[in-house]
Amino acid sequence: MRLTAVVGDLRKALAEEVRAGERAASSAVRAETDALKGELRQQVTGSLGGKARGIANAWRSQVFPRTGVSLRAAGLVWSKTPLVIEAFERGALIRPKGGGRFLAIATGFNAARGWRGRGDKGL
Repeated sequence: MRLTAVVGDLRKALAEEVRAGERAASSAVRAETDALKGELRQQVTGSLGGKARGIANAWRSQVFPRTGVSLRAAGLVWSKTPLVIEAFERGALIRPKGGGRFLAIATGFNAARGWRGRGDKGL
């Protein structure tokens, strides 16, 4: 068994190791927080299509401490539109306003065109 001796100040050597650990922990938490946010954004755009970038970009993240490094770093990921995300997750039913029975969806057949507001006769 080979042993080596530490030459110099032990406190200084341990302080350097602690600082290295703080940098490693903070950078790992920051990287994983950003990776999770990116994955959630990709899931939203993948399921809703390319037009859902606004909903996808509603995912936010924050790493604590905000500046500096710490051994006890923490990351938080949240959505600015939690109700929209929850509705897509649950598969919520879309209902018309005013308690009506039918939901009007404009298509090429019934979309208003021209100055008289007539719709096209076909798709």
